[in-house]
Amino acid sequence: MSRKGIQAFSAGIITATAILSISYFLTPKEAAESEKATEEQVSAYLASEGQVSVSRDTYETLVKAKEATVSEPSKTEEAPAKTEETPAKTESPSKKETFRFFIYEGTSTAEIAQKLEQGKVIKSANEFADYLIDTDLHTKVRQGGYKLPTGLSNEEAAKYLIKQ
Repeated sequence: MSRKGIQAFSAGIITATAILSISYFLTPKEAAESEKATEEQVSAYLASEGQVSVSRDTYETLVKAKEATVSEPSKTEEAPAKTEETPAKTESPSKKETFRFFIYEGTSTAEIAQKLEQGKVIKSANEFADYLIDTDLHTKVRQGGYKLPTGLSNEEAAKYLIKQ
């Protein structure tokens, strides 16, 4: 890089720093504080996403209980047989279950795929997102509310999303 190039680069950095400093110091602190989320907004967001908030103590208790449950099957040989029976019993009701969600404007294909995977509509978010992109269906998915049955293939889930 030549001397003039380095000087121009340095001048650019100094200019950018000056602009950022001026905007930082001239922004009222009240405006910055007003952008903080209120407890009502957080509660509304969690409700819309189907999530709940728990205290740290409750969370730690749940984590310990989960760790205890995970470590118990290795103690006896009967436990794995019980865990194998459980999925067979839950498969038939899961086919009848439906998952409701809303696609907002600007939602990415990856975010849609993650929501569908969390709702057990599809098996893999990455495979579904790749399928939509490879088949150019990602441009046909529109915003709106959807109600999909669980356990769909990538093709079936895509058909639901492009019908509206």
